[in-house]
Amino acid sequence: DVTSQVRDNLLTITSISENTNITVVFEKNAPVTYTVKVTYSEGGTVKINDKVATSGSTVNVSVSTNVIILIIPSSGYHVKSVTLGNEDVTSLLKENKITITSISENANITVIFEKDAPVTYTVKATYSKGGTVKINDQLVTSEKSLSVTALSDVKVMIIPDKGYHLESIKLGDTNVTNQVKDNVITIPTISTNKEITVIFEKDIYIVKVTYSEGGDVKLNDQNVTSGNSISMDALTDLKVLIIPNNGYHLKQVKVGATDVTDQVANNLLTIPAILENKEITVTFEKNAPTSYTFQVNVSGNGKVKVDGKTIENGSSVTVSVTGTKLEFLPDNQYRVAKVLLGSKDITKEIVDNVYKVPSVSSD
Repeated sequence: DVTSQVRDNLLTITSISENTNITVVFEKNAPVTYTVKVTYSEGGTVKINDKVATSGSTVNVSVSTNVIILIIPSSGYHVKSVTLGNEDVTSLLKENKITITSISENANITVIFEKDAPVTYTVKATYSKGGTVKINDQLVTSEKSLSVTALSDVKVMIIPDKGYHLESIKLGDTNVTNQVKDNVITIPTISTNKEITVIFEKDIYIVKVTYSEGGDVKLNDQNVTSGNSISMDALTDLKVLIIPNNGYHLKQVKVGATDVTDQVANNLLTIPAILENKEITVTFEKNAPTSYTFQVNVSGNGKVKVDGKTIENGSSVTVSVTGTKLEFLPDNQYRVAKVLLGSKDITKEIVDNVYKVPSVSSD
């Protein structure tokens, strides 16, 4: 091998004295630069030796030099992984830098950025009986908390149960009831943990009672003058006690325009779980008489029996409104000549000296 004797690509053979065979081998020159290809995802940039490299581009670097790769995540992002060729070198990342020492071949760098996990805060909701609360459309049990994204607007929906309304809402120690619109309050751009306290309250309804002469009415054991009202909590059972005076009875009860007389039991009407104002009208009526008097006037010789009882001339007897039986008993050698029932002559209607009055409606 006489390669070392070549000077400026010239080999000199001095005093040649025999046949000589020369073999020359050529090879490629060693490169003076290598390439570094950079690929990265959305969420940051990459610099090669302090120069920004567009994703997918190639940067030339000098052979055997140290190549500094600076990875710069955008705000809200971080580096998820760095791959050099097929090797994951994420663990080598220091202060967002990786160094390829004395580069001796082309390199391929792939960087994946990832969004930072959002910072969250908690919103705790405490509320009384009578409703529920939703935070960002999610139902929250009283005294429980919900995590929400930092700097987001938080919607708090207040949902009263039937018969209840919102009495007050506090955000921390501050009463913010006047900020509630359509049962919703918004906490803008939340930046700290929050606590909400909601108080529900029963609705109040008015019950007015009007009643006629002939008795009294009590509402939930409270005496109420006709034409006056009482206040009641929503969902309370209303008990209407109807007390007729002697000689009177209940004729009709109306709630609004609806006749509810058939719902009265033992003079008591119950309206369960009241959810609106009510107006009650009670009408009393005098009892119809159950009996009347029959007065008997007799001339000539004979007797008259009313319902089997002999009646002296000019005396009276009490008879039922459902009717009575009249018997005419002439003495021997006498007959019934004429009978007047009130002013009506009923002589011809008497059969076998008996006349039946089907009903009695007056004395």
